[in-house]
Amino acid sequence: MSTIGSPISRLPQEILLEIFHTGSCLTGNPFDAMGFPILVSLVCYHWRALALSSSPLWSTISLEFGQDDSWPAEISLESAKNRVRHVSKFLERSRQAPLYVFLDIWAFQDGYDHYQHDDADLCTKWFDFLLEAIGILLGPHGARFREFHLLSEAITPVVQILSHLPPFAMPLLETLKIHCSDPYQSYLGDFEPEGIDHTLSTFLNPSGSGGREAVAYFANAYPCLKDVTLCGIPLPWSSFAPRNLTSLTLNFLPLNVRPRAVDFQALLLGNAHSLEMLSIQGSAPFEKCEPFTLPKLVTLSLGYAYPEEVTPLIPTVRVPNLKNLIVTDLRHCLTTTEERVLAYANPYSTISLFVALSKQLPFRTLEELTLCYVLLAPPSPKVSLHCPPPDLATTSWPHSLFSSLVSLKSLKLYDPDEGTLKSLNSLFYKPQVAKENDRQRVYVTLPRLQSLHVRCRDSDRDLVRRFLIDRIMYIQLARKYNVPRLKDITVSAAAKWAHLLDTPGLALITDQVTIIDSHYNTEAYACKASILDAIRSCETKLFAISHVRDYPTIEARDYYMRFLTSHRAILSVIRRIPNELLDTIFTTVAEINGGQPWTLGLVCRRWWIVASSSIPQIRPGGEYAIISWKKSVSSSMMNPYMSRLPKPISISIHNVDPTLGAKPYRAEASHSSLSLASNRWVLLSLDLGNTNFTTLSQTIRNNLPLLRSLKIKLNSKLEGGLGGFLNAFENTPQLREIEVEAHSSHFLVVPWGQITRYVERCQMSVALTRLIRDDSILEDLTYIVSSTTIHFPTATLKHLKYLDIRAPDAGLYYTLRLPALKCVRLQLDTGDAIEKLIHLIQQSSCNLTKISIHARFMEESSLFTLLQLTPQLRELECNDLPISDLLQLTFFPNILPIAPLLKKLVLHSSSRAFYPELMAMIESRAKFGERYIRKLPPNSVERLDVQMVFPSSGECVETHSLLEGWEQPSTAKFLKVKNMAAQLQSTLDVWRRPQLRSGIIQSVLDVKKSYVLHSILTCIEVERILDVMFLNTSRVHKAVYEIILMGPNKIPYEEKYRFYERAEALIHEWTPLLLADIHSRCWIEQGKYSLLYVGENQADPPYRDILFGKPQNVEDSELFWYRCSPDDG
Repeated sequence: MSTIGSPISRLPQEILLEIFHTGSCLTGNPFDAMGFPILVSLVCYHWRALALSSSPLWSTISLEFGQDDSWPAEISLESAKNRVRHVSKFLERSRQAPLYVFLDIWAFQDGYDHYQHDDADLCTKWFDFLLEAIGILLGPHGARFREFHLLSEAITPVVQILSHLPPFAMPLLETLKIHCSDPYQSYLGDFEPEGIDHTLSTFLNPSGSGGREAVAYFANAYPCLKDVTLCGIPLPWSSFAPRNLTSLTLNFLPLNVRPRAVDFQALLLGNAHSLEMLSIQGSAPFEKCEPFTLPKLVTLSLGYAYPEEVTPLIPTVRVPNLKNLIVTDLRHCLTTTEERVLAYANPYSTISLFVALSKQLPFRTLEELTLCYVLLAPPSPKVSLHCPPPDLATTSWPHSLFSSLVSLKSLKLYDPDEGTLKSLNSLFYKPQVAKENDRQRVYVTLPRLQSLHVRCRDSDRDLVRRFLIDRIMYIQLARKYNVPRLKDITVSAAAKWAHLLDTPGLALITDQVTIIDSHYNTEAYACKASILDAIRSCETKLFAISHVRDYPTIEARDYYMRFLTSHRAILSVIRRIPNELLDTIFTTVAEINGGQPWTLGLVCRRWWIVASSSIPQIRPGGEYAIISWKKSVSSSMMNPYMSRLPKPISISIHNVDPTLGAKPYRAEASHSSLSLASNRWVLLSLDLGNTNFTTLSQTIRNNLPLLRSLKIKLNSKLEGGLGGFLNAFENTPQLREIEVEAHSSHFLVVPWGQITRYVERCQMSVALTRLIRDDSILEDLTYIVSSTTIHFPTATLKHLKYLDIRAPDAGLYYTLRLPALKCVRLQLDTGDAIEKLIHLIQQSSCNLTKISIHARFMEESSLFTLLQLTPQLRELECNDLPISDLLQLTFFPNILPIAPLLKKLVLHSSSRAFYPELMAMIESRAKFGERYIRKLPPNSVERLDVQMVFPSSGECVETHSLLEGWEQPSTAKFLKVKNMAAQLQSTLDVWRRPQLRSGIIQSVLDVKKSYVLHSILTCIEVERILDVMFLNTSRVHKAVYEIILMGPNKIPYEEKYRFYERAEALIHEWTPLLLADIHSRCWIEQGKYSLLYVGENQADPPYRDILFGKPQNVEDSELFWYRCSPDDG
């Protein structure tokens, strides 16, 4: 095989070799590290020669072998021989490089040393062969060991392997880890087989000598040994004397083989000058000894089979610089429920342990604490409690423990109890100094806590959810006590209820919340691996799938589903997936998709059967099911869905599906079980033709007891036949919200007296006479009329808070009284809009907080009068402000400006005359809090956020350049660059449009668009744009950045064009130029038509938004009255 034509062949050998080394480290599992060097050495002659010349590439020896009942013993024997041959090759090719050895032995024997296979003799034969061969191969190279890891489920294979290794010195050995046990070993009294500790000691100290001889031997044989982990490994501890250890772990030893207190003290004292991490899990000595100090110990991990076993150790070891403490209760490994109850029968033993820890260890300087399976405040047991700890007020526990952790920054809890979580959300008291002895002061639990990690059991759903809710209330009620706001909260929970932890208000207590599925489904993982292996055969599509990023989940999921559907013949492995696993996959996808398994059910008949059977399990939580009924093919799944999911429904029925073009939906709604279930409708959105409206009304009339929200869109002009349909909503006792878009709402009949929100877009104002009455409970009114003047009836609406009127003219100023009005949005074509609003405010005596007003023109100082009447105003949106009004908003020393609480200003601007006054006003209010805050009441002036909106993208770009002080170059090169940026933006807009064609025609169009995009990118690359003024004024960098954002969902991947790599290369080249003056930038582009003011010299500026713009906020875009001009697409 040759790689001469490949671009990678032109890489220098040093870079290619570094890629080889990096690839061998990216496997994640060290037992997979041998596959990558073998793979790259078989690609071509050049790669093979380069790989064989690198000794470190072959320095990792990893062997993982065991008995699998599904394979005959002969095949297992042959496989073992092949792996041993690889070891010899690696040892030869590694030459004199340090070796990293990983050995894992599993499933050979059960707990009684019986081989788990029918052919036990053959198993014994090839097992002994493996152990002997490994010892013979590795023995002569022991002097090159840098790391040695040995994992086994039993002690016998460990003894056999170590006995075959000659007792040579290992001067390079830094890490030694041997595991052959589990936590249950800590409960055993005797270690079996007996005498095994002396056999193991020959590997480390052949002479078995102790004292100074052992110290001298370890200093010569293991001078570099730093990290030692021994799990279930008994040794003659008097002869184990390493020095200069930084990490020591002794875990899971039965009672008779644990180190004596004297030997344990000698081991730790010999490494006191360097030891930084000590882990004792179920292996602590029971005797007491003289206290000693470990001055450099930072991390201490204690695990106990019974709390009493570590009590003698606590006063013995002094750790003045301890920062991280890990405490593990090993009783969680007990299998039966009865044993667990007995283990936790006396909770005072755990409390006594932590009382001793808080007295002996430096809890006040501790920064990290991990509690694994520790019950600090368990429920009161039924049996009597004996021997309560002295000097302990159990009523204040565990507050008394957490009160001493004043410097704690990170807390991790694994399977905590309810009392522990409750104590984190509470205050505690302790006496003041002696002169104020009669008073008590309130303290916050863990005042410096920044990170919290909680791992839960399957049954802890309500416990954890209640903790998060209590935390939200706690931080609100105890705000005056400076309760810390966490930087991150991580919750490991079961997948079936982890999504329910997304509680509203989490942003109040933490900056980031991470929910992790703690139950890993190995069967699903194996299925996923099989599917991925099948997908890898489709190389063209695979790259596009693997490069999906920065896009909503729904688009990525739809892309995957289209790919799986079109390649189901290739992905034959899917046919072997059992129905139970398919059901789990369908339920997960349906939950993400809002409870609709239509796509999955339409792949094939078998998938339809499984999907229909899994419908009752879809979205078990939530207030109601969400259905969007657009396609006629959905009716095949509608009946089973409706019959199996008896819960309230939010339904949206549309006449046109935008993905199919203008193809009407022709199914008769009256014959569907969906319309027959109208008694469960809660939210209804309708956009159908006249026929469908008429037939639908025959079924739903007088059958809408739960309907709360109604949205109707009529595309055609109303006729007498539609009156029967619009009367179908007359009997809706729960109806509160209505949205109507039609020529007129004359035929609409609803219970008007119970409506709280009404939105109408029409040409004739009809509903106002029925809606506006003195007894109305209306809170939100939006009325948009295009061709008439609105005449409001005389009424006082006591509950109306939001008013939105957009019409050529409106006579509201002399008829309406709105005392509760807070937000008003007024758009009139007349010039007296502000005068009408002022009269309304004076007549209603309301306190407005938000005003959006648009009129044909504004007179000088007209806005000043309005702002004087609204001292509580926080948001203002209007046309170009007159200069006199801008001066009124400007701050001057010792004079409080009008609208002091104004926080947001939105200007729909088309004039440049007032830009200097606008910048002066913004800068004066920005500096107000820094220079003159002492002369005025606290919090009397807010920082002003300014947004400018323009009728076209061209005006937005020109204004941005003007405000930032950018002068457009007049050179021919700049004009060429600007033209290329416009062409690139136009091409990307074409890619964003829905693909209405399919098959060969669409494929031809995609090829053409790809070639055009390739040509434009090539021209930009050839120009070598290195002038920051060219970039800022032409916006070419923003157009290129959109290629990265769009991803393969919009732009299909083409190997020969490499759009994403080329765009990333250009952005990487331009970023240093753009960052040079970022601290002097004041404005951010939001969308295509608006600018946001950010100010200069910010401590933490939003770099990405300043350089490449900010996406348009949909909610804000609804406030903009201008429409896009034709040149903007």
